[in-house]
Amino acid sequence: MIIVIQSLVGNSLGILAGTMFTSAETAVLVVPTMVFPFIMFGGLFQNSGNFGDWLSWLEYTSPFKYAFQALAYNQYEDTYFRPNPLDILDFDLGMWNAIGILFGIFILFRVLAFIFLSIN
Repeated sequence: MIIVIQSLVGNSLGILAGTMFTSAETAVLVVPTMVFPFIMFGGLFQNSGNFGDWLSWLEYTSPFKYAFQALAYNQYEDTYFRPNPLDILDFDLGMWNAIGILFGIFILFRVLAFIFLSIN
């Protein structure tokens, strides 16, 4: 379910980028620059607590952060690993909160795409 919601968010981001620009070539060039900060601040490469205070707000815009947290909670929540990866990774949300935020991002991207589609 988490992967399906994450794929819907990615699909919605593609639709949003497609409706923002009138040229398909422009959309193809801009989407990687939109996705790159999401990947860098998603928590896969560095713990969220290690970012500077002036960059820490960027992690909350990343759908990868919420998918990663939901998947990690799903895998490691009631296990006996020592040390538990959930403690090491500085997660601040539970699995269901992260899923809810992912679903909200999905809805937000679709609504923004509809708005851009109606404008163009």
